[in-house]
Amino acid sequence: MDQVDNILPGSSEVFNLPLFDLLQNKPIRKSQLNRLISDYCDSDSLFWKLPKTYKGAPDGESLPIDSIYNVDLLYQRGGIFSFIAILYIVRLAEVKKDSFLHLKAVMYAYKSFPSLARHPDFIGHWEDILTAFTQVHHRVEITMLKLTPNFETIKEQIESKNFITLRKLRPRHPVTGHFMDNAPTFIETKFGPLENTN
Repeated sequence: MDQVDNILPGSSEVFNLPLFDLLQNKPIRKSQLNRLISDYCDSDSLFWKLPKTYKGAPDGESLPIDSIYNVDLLYQRGGIFSFIAILYIVRLAEVKKDSFLHLKAVMYAYKSFPSLARHPDFIGHWEDILTAFTQVHHRVEITMLKLTPNFETIKEQIESKNFITLRKLRPRHPVTGHFMDNAPTFIETKFGPLENTN
């Protein structure tokens, strides 16, 4: 890794991210998950302590996350580490066989994906990373059946001049006055209610 870093300065910082282990399309144990995100959580894995910078530049918004499972606040925070945190929740839900959590976390992973993919370290490889994530998404059958990535919208958001995740910074709807969300990055198939398996 040191030799690679000498050729491509900063590359070791990329390869040392837990992103690539979390994207492996194979079973993962909870102990492995805890080890992978130990630098980003408190000792009891209750709260996130995500880095504020990546390679010396700010990563995401300064936004406290009140719960390790709050995927909406993680999405709003934006940045590389928020996507990694949501990806961890996807894999944790898979381990716990929690269909509801898995479905929600996969939705927010697709919403958050442009935050990762827009970074110069990843923009040249975003299609491969998205393919890898889609394979992880498909590891849980009910989520595979209910959600499909919206490739065109994801691409538009990656290439857009502005990609605003923090709700209070987004424009308001002219009629309702509510903050407008970004266009959906997934397509949801509607069928019967999801049975709670817990």
